Amino acid sequence: MAETVRALGDLIRAGKLRSYGLSNHPVGKIAEFARTADALNVDRPAATQPLYNLANRQVEAEHLPAAKHYRVGVVSYSPLARGVLTAKYEPGKAPPPGTRAGRDDKRILQTEWRAESLDIAQRVKEHVEGRGITPGQFALAWVLNNRLITSAIAGPRTLEQWEDYLPALQYRFTDDDEALVDALVTTGHSSLPASTIRAIRFSAVCRGIVRRYGCCARGRYPKGMSHPTRQACFVQKGRLPDRLMRLSRRRSPLSKALRACSVAWLSQ
Repeated sequence: MAETVRALGDLIRAGKLRSYGLSNHPVGKIAEFARTADALNVDRPAATQPLYNLANRQVEAEHLPAAKHYRVGVVSYSPLARGVLTAKYEPGKAPPPGTRAGRDDKRILQTEWRAESLDIAQRVKEHVEGRGITPGQFALAWVLNNRLITSAIAGPRTLEQWEDYLPALQYRFTDDDEALVDALVTTGHSSLPASTIRAIRFSAVCRGIVRRYGCCARGRYPKGMSHPTRQACFVQKGRLPDRLMRLSRRRSPLSKALRACSVAWLSQ
């Protein structure tokens, strides 16, 4: 860390950099970068770049308060959740051709493409009807309405999409707007249901145990299944996956650890 910050400071003093920022760093790294920069008499990071939209509000819990505390700007990305929040995808229907999901873009299928987010987009669409604003404009305006957000990174593919962003700058949020978003996704959380989040956490614990004890657990998943859903498949009906279930029955440190973490995570 110190070597990195020192090198950045040298580049700034040499006039080759004006400033630097962090992208997708955990909260602890923001604090560590800021403290290290202060100790070395180097400018702190100018900005941090987290994922943030009304379907994923996880950064509100710690990331945004930390950025405020250390006086680091926040330039968030994916305000439209890769287009999901424009409400162009309808739940239960095939995605329109030419769209990211329609082209089988792996990234959207692994992340934002989930029923909960599609439903949220349709709820927003119903809410903004008659208000002179589209769901996508509402989603972008909601991000910019947060005082802790310095700016948001837009990713239009066409000039038409770029021009569609502009009305969001003029929209003023009401108490009803904020109440809607809070009802859809609680601050500090995402659109993933709690059961899936527990499954993902439990999956991570299992993977860590497997790596530690030199074992291997593999599975096959249907093509197109989203990453969170694949992770959720790691825990089915409150049981360990078959491979780890067999391991958990053995008398070994691995089996004890697997039984312990299964009880801990599945009871949450």
